[in-house]
Amino acid sequence: MRIKALFILITFFSSLVSAAVINFEAFGISKSKVYNLSENRMYIGYSNEGIFLTDMGVRGEVECQGIVEIDVKKTSSNVMCKFIDQDGDIFFGHFKATSDADINTQGTQSFSFEEGTGKWKELIGEKCIGATSSISTKDLGEGTIKGKIMWAGK
Repeated sequence: MRIKALFILITFFSSLVSAAVINFEAFGISKSKVYNLSENRMYIGYSNEGIFLTDMGVRGEVECQGIVEIDVKKTSSNVMCKFIDQDGDIFFGHFKATSDADINTQGTQSFSFEEGTGKWKELIGEKCIGATSSISTKDLGEGTIKGKIMWAGK
């Protein structure tokens, strides 16, 4: 009897934990202004705008602004994004990464829910993980780069 009760409790709590995961996808256009400080150092002003969707059926628009710094072989980024869903609820996601990967084409980052309204309010302070990949990039000249991106997070 105890084993049955324990099994039921484990199953119940496992379903609660798995129900707490929200999967996100986003697609958009990015634009960057690159400043080559030296052969080994680069500073990049980064922005993008696009759309997002979740596995809960929530979708909306997103816009981001931030910086990427590359110093020798270390890359770091600090980006803030504003998400507005179809119901008008808003949340701000803060994305940070430090990596040896080429952040211009790929990278993983942690992100946190900084502020939110409506359905997003209860997620303030939650820390999550995501990955970015550039689909194509185009050099527009004078240090300006435009590209298409995709992102997934949970």
